[in-house]
Amino acid sequence: PPKKKKIALFDAHGLKCAKNILKKKDYEIIFCRGEKINFFILIKAIIKKGFFFKKIDYYQYYLEQINPKIVITFNDNNDLFYKIDKNKTYSISVQNGSRSYHNDILAKFKLSKIKYQINKYFVFNQSFKSEISKYVSSDFEVLGSPLNNRFKIKSHNFQNTALYMSPFSYSTYSEFKNDPKKFNKFYKKEINFIKEISKKLKKRGV
Repeated sequence: PPKKKKIALFDAHGLKCAKNILKKKDYEIIFCRGEKINFFILIKAIIKKGFFFKKIDYYQYYLEQINPKIVITFNDNNDLFYKIDKNKTYSISVQNGSRSYHNDILAKFKLSKIKYQINKYFVFNQSFKSEISKYVSSDFEVLGSPLNNRFKIKSHNFQNTALYMSPFSYSTYSEFKNDPKKFNKFYKKEINFIKEISKKLKKRGV
């Protein structure tokens, strides 16, 4: 069975961040991506719910077995974290990437029509805080990116240059990667915009 620990790390996807702030002896990982199956919890779920138990049942029994004081996730777009019963534990979610309504957690929350509740939510910025607070009640704190915060800020003096931050979606790439025509059509405006900016910069001799 899973070991009883002070902290439960929900989803090993956030292990990189967890290692920077948590002591290994203090937390137990609840694997959420099929990397590891805990047979003790699996059998418990089957006994209590039958062979057709729901995924959330498995994670609920997993959390109860660890019996932590804190449950934390560094993968804030895993909706199961918000759905499991965390009344007996202090729950923390840490934003680890840009969020949107395009194949992402905000779209799931909007469809569910349920307002979830956790104790603490560390977010990138005020803009996301305003949006996510429509679906999650929490004590929000603007932290920025936990990964980026590890690097020192360096000053750069770029002139006559452009920085383009694409809304590129990995899920879209996965869907269209074998169909170049679809891919180009989907990003046609984006590609044309980049070409136009490049032309202007070349005219300036950049």
